[in-house]
Amino acid sequence: EEEELEVIQPYLPQQFSTDEVENLVMTAIRETGASGQGDLGKVMKVVMAKARGRADGKLINDLVKRGLGTLNEVKKDL
Repeated sequence: EEEELEVIQPYLPQQFSTDEVENLVMTAIRETGASGQGDLGKVMKVVMAKARGRADGKLINDLVKRGLGTLNEVKKDL
């Protein structure tokens, strides 16, 4: 399996770094006007379309939840 991975890896799309995914998430939150956890699906849809197989869905989901959670914290402080 490791040998097979070495053969196909050059043909796979370059994966985004965590920082790049965070930037995609924050941009999607602004673009969609998301205001909290209820907008998770809306933000996920935008980010997944932009990532197109270049980032792990679990990582995207975790970062979207964290980004939306930050929005909730800011609202509480206001």
